[in-house]
Amino acid sequence: MELSSVVCICILLSVTLVVAPVSGTELTSNTTEWVWEGESVSLDCTTQVENGTFLWKVNGDSLPASDRYYISKNEANTNSTLIISPIFRNDTGSFICEVSNTTVNETSNAVNISVAKPPDSLSIGCSAASLTGGVQLTCSWIGGDPAADIELSFNGTIDKGKNEVNRSVNLDNDVQQPEFICQGNQVGKTSKCNITLERPLSTSHDNNAVTSATEGENIKLTVSLTSQNSLTPEYAWVRLSTDTVNITSDGKYKVESSSSGSTLHISSATGSESGTYECRARNIIGTTTFKFNVEVKSKGSGGLSGGAIAGIVIGVLAGVALIGVGVFFLVKKLK
Repeated sequence: MELSSVVCICILLSVTLVVAPVSGTELTSNTTEWVWEGESVSLDCTTQVENGTFLWKVNGDSLPASDRYYISKNEANTNSTLIISPIFRNDTGSFICEVSNTTVNETSNAVNISVAKPPDSLSIGCSAASLTGGVQLTCSWIGGDPAADIELSFNGTIDKGKNEVNRSVNLDNDVQQPEFICQGNQVGKTSKCNITLERPLSTSHDNNAVTSATEGENIKLTVSLTSQNSLTPEYAWVRLSTDTVNITSDGKYKVESSSSGSTLHISSATGSESGTYECRARNIIGTTTFKFNVEVKSKGSGGLSGGAIAGIVIGVLAGVALIGVGVFFLVKKLK
């Protein structure tokens, strides 16, 4: 049997894989993508290229001349720093640095910087304004561009919005959380404030004190609030008796109230005005009752007045004088 020749031709294919060189030049920043207008930004370019020349670019073009741009490098030419201070909104852009020598040209990664207009205040504001029958809570951080994200947290509920968030709370609401919290976030910049609301308080008031007056005098009963965040309460004056009587400004009585307190004026007091009075101050957190004990004396009670005493003294002296005159004439007659 004749074997046929088998010719085996082997072809060796050489495949060359081309890999793009990894840049040894890196650009970093001291800030996140967003920065507030007026702040300073530092960009740091580090390279492995020896004896390289640095070229800074923004949005693909060479960095324009500006007295707000400060460029420096180290002695070994391995690092260059760009400081922009203050930074303006027209500085928004994509920054890179290029490093080259006679044999190598490398481009860093890009660092994107966006410049925002900060809010009018650097801190978010909390406020509580009294309304008829309640209060309006406000969280405000306005004026920024882009607008700030706002959260208002009170009594277990969160309201969200842009720039400013308001919530009206009625006196009849059941408030379990007296602290109200504002939180703001504008381009990663955050701010927080809080107010712990209080029911009306007065550290100077004595519920056991007695106010005394004489018939015909005017009486003034005053509550002075000392709590810092009690809000403007609603005041109700009553007189305690067999039937509780509500007091309003009418004739003999006059009520004057403000955010810091309330006063009841009683004109030309009589004995019938004696008794216990209450001022009930109420806000969304709660009600505080302030008591006043009033005692009105008749004009003939409580000792003699200065005029009465003077009259008695004059009468006594006159009587003594008359006795002296009588004795004088009696002695003369006996002679």
